Amino acid sequence: MEATTINMIIALSIVVLGGFIGLKWVKYRALDANYVKQKVKVYEDLAAEYKQEMQHWKGKFNQSKQAPQIDGELGELGEILPNLFTEFSPFVPNWLKPLLNNRDVQSWLIKYAKENPDKASEWFGKILRKNDKGSSYQSAPNLQSL
Repeated sequence: MEATTINMIIALSIVVLGGFIGLKWVKYRALDANYVKQKVKVYEDLAAEYKQEMQHWKGKFNQSKQAPQIDGELGELGEILPNLFTEFSPFVPNWLKPLLNNRDVQSWLIKYAKENPDKASEWFGKILRKNDKGSSYQSAPNLQSL
């Protein structure tokens, strides 16, 4: 019986000593200057990465609010329509993008604009407005009517 008591005392002292050493190690590790510096550097790197990503998305958002600019006059719709397709493609719904990128649809729209210049000028006149710089047109800010 004495052997089991001695074994239990030894085991208990090892557990207590291990717990005490573990607590001291954790406290030392938490207060260690290099460890704290490493953690601060990691958090600063994460903050810088998140800030850069936020600036990227903020730039994308601001860029999406800017209206595309098209050079030309409304009377020259046949010449500015191909530019309109590429300029307006980021602003249209996803289901409409394949139609705008399709060469057959583009040629049909250009042909329609050349055959009916009055209707095309009226319709594009609602979408485009004269830019202050000169003969270039800028899309109207309200693209919801498309």
